[in-house]
Formats: sequence, structure tokens, C-alpha cells
Amino acid sequence: MKYLRKIGLIMCMVGVLLCSVNAYASSNPDGDTANPSDVSNQTSQDLNTQKKDENIQFAPKVIVQGCRFSKSDIQAGDEVKVTIVLKNTSLTEKLRNMTVTVTEQGEYLSLSSDTDTTYIDTVKAGAVFEITCVYKVRSAAPEGQYCLDVNMDYADSKGNVYTANGKARMNVEQPVRIQIDPIVMNREVSVGDVLHLEGQVINLGRSKIYNVRAVIEAEGLKSSGTLFIGDLEPGTTGNGSTKVTITGLTGGNTPYGNTEGRVTFYYEDASGKAYEEQQKISTYIGAPFSEEEMVDKEPDKTGQWWIIMTVVATLLTLLIAGAAFVIARHKKMPF
Repeated sequence: MKYLRKIGLIMCMVGVLLCSVNAYASSNPDGDTANPSDVSNQTSQDLNTQKKDENIQFAPKVIVQGCRFSKSDIQAGDEVKVTIVLKNTSLTEKLRNMTVTVTEQGEYLSLSSDTDTTYIDTVKAGAVFEITCVYKVRSAAPEGQYCLDVNMDYADSKGNVYTANGKARMNVEQPVRIQIDPIVMNREVSVGDVLHLEGQVINLGRSKIYNVRAVIEAEGLKSSGTLFIGDLEPGTTGNGSTKVTITGLTGGNTPYGNTEGRVTFYYEDASGKAYEEQQKISTYIGAPFSEEEMVDKEPDKTGQWWIIMTVVATLLTLLIAGAAFVIARHKKMPF
């Protein structure tokens, strides 16, 4: 019985050992045996990596958040104040000893400020701040978008130095300048007349203008349509014409008299902005026939009187001559 008990105990111990071996084999399929010192080293490395991750500090970033201008529409020849909005994106790190330098690209912007660099001692974490500068846009600047380079140098609280850069953009337009010659109209017109009115426009600006046209409005005048000139390149002249019929006044007792009206010119610039300019026109509307023509058409009563007198005198002369002839003949006849 003693031997049987010993054999059973040995069998139990063997079974426990086999179970332990199978469990380790399933967790370590490659069959590597675990070294206690290796396990200790691995644990130490994991802790060191975790500490290093906790000590990593990312560089604080400064970005150009936006910009504003002292004028809503910036035209060539203008002087404009530029306000550049910057932001410290770090919520934990304040910035020290910052300089911001703004430089223009190209030849059409010139700095009017005393300096292009701004110094800022401290910027709080997450703060938004502004710098300003003044630029002069040259008159010859073509229409378009112009960039300002924003370069920044700064340090964090531990003295680490960083740089950042961005851009501010400025849209520049060329001013529209045109010359419109006055519409020439007769001082006096008559009902039924058809006039050919002409318009001329000169583009004095440096940018193209579009859809130049004119509308004529006045009482007693009826236009056949819009006086259309079209698109004008810089430095060019455009012409257009339209027919105007004189219909007579409608607001009074007579269709004749003085009338006033206007000519409105319309056009657009390259951005589609609409413009208009007006001219005044005036004339006198008269009857189709003048008073002199009416007098000329009246019968010449003086001429008719002389014709009648001539006829009467001729008849009297004939009667007297006939009577004298008869009397003379009777005297010669014997009784």
C-alpha cells in the first residue's frame, strides 16, 4: 500500500509538470526559454522608453492667422496700412524674444514704415497678437494678388530657438479712368427729324473696361436702341452711334418747345464692378415748317392786284380806242 501511495503521488507531480510545460509552450510558440534576467532587462527598457516619451517636447508653432487692410479696395497708387494677425498655437508654452520681419515680393510694393522688423518680448501660450506695417502700392502695379513674406524667430522658456514663416496676401486693383466726349445735339430740331447721335469714350487707365454703352432719355426724343461701344483696352478709343427720332412733347398743350434729358454711360471693370456716368442734353423742338416757309406759301396778294389793274387798264384802252375808231368812221360817212 505504501508503494502504491508513492507511485500515485509521483504521477500527480508529473501531471502538474506536464500542464505547466504545455501552458508555457502555448504562450511562447517559438520555443524560446525565458531567462529571468532577460525579463528584468525588458521591463527596465519599457520603463525607460515610457519616461523618454513623457519628456518629449514639441516645438511651439506660430502661424499667420489672417490680415486686415486700412482700405477695403486697394488700388494702384494707394498707401495702405497692413495688420498681420499671428497666433501661438502652443497651449502650454510661452514664447520669448520674438522678432517678426515682413518683406514684400516684387517691385510694386514699397515699405513706408520706418522698419520692416517688429520685436516682441513675450507671447503667452495660445495668445493671438498683431503687428502692423505701411506699404505704398506703385501706380504702375498691374491688377492682381501680391504676397508679403512673414518670417519669425523666437525661443521657448528653456532657451530653445525656433523659426517660422508665413504669407499675407494683398489684392490690388487698377483705378478705372475714362474720358467721355459730350454728345453733340442740334440746338433746334423739328418734329419728325431723325438724328444720328455719336458717342466716344477713351480708356485712360491701365486696365481693360468692358461693355461700354449709353442710353439716351429725354421727352420728345425716341432712341432706336442703346448706343453700344463695347470693350476698351488700356489707351484705346471706342465709338458708337444710334438714331433718335423727334416725336414732340407730350406733357403740355403743344408738342413744341424746350426739352431736357440725359445720356447715361455704363461700363464694368475686370472684377465685374459696375460704373455709370451721366451727361445732360437739351434742344428746342419746333414745328415741321418754319414761319418763313408758311409766309412764303401764302398767296402774293400784291402781285394779283397789279395783274388785275393791268387787265383793267388794257380793257379800258381797248374800249377807248374802239370808241374813237367808231366816231372817226361816222364822221367820214356822207349823210
